[in-house]
Amino acid sequence: MKQFYLLAFIITSSVIYSQEIATTESGKKVQLNKNGTYKYLSSSKNIESTVLKETDFIKTEEYVKFKNQEIYVLNGDEKPVLTSFSFGSDFNRFSSLSIEQINSMISTANIKTMFQMKNRRTYVPKKISFFFVEKDSTWMINISYIASNDYGGQKDGSAYSTFTDIGAFKDLMIL
Repeated sequence: MKQFYLLAFIITSSVIYSQEIATTESGKKVQLNKNGTYKYLSSSKNIESTVLKETDFIKTEEYVKFKNQEIYVLNGDEKPVLTSFSFGSDFNRFSSLSIEQINSMISTANIKTMFQMKNRRTYVPKKISFFFVEKDSTWMINISYIASNDYGGQKDGSAYSTFTDIGAFKDLMIL
């Protein structure tokens, strides 16, 4: 049942998100705000960057890492925010997953972390680290974030999501 709600949330958030971005006749992207104001986006890369692509990774014979770039992920208001991202894995482990599985794992970890917050709307991910732990044969995603507590004070936190070697969600631990 939880999976159904998660799927419904993902579909709903993508529909809501896509309604807030428009393209002008000249091809510029515009973010439409709920209060009737708008803001031009600096480039169309803001939207396409939310999904990792095969070309974003540097591969050697033994190791795979992510090019030193930032990515966009959703915050508690379901708006894309720029987040530092790092990835590390040996080539064989990386080859066992598809890019779609990697994107799905990042999205799952982000959403599960977001819904553990007392005030979900204040959740802002700042750094995501994605790596494979040989000892446990698990993929681990560490999300460092900022959120507000019940009294409005800012709180730094970390969440560790673990996934099986084939990408199935296992556990979430918030520190």
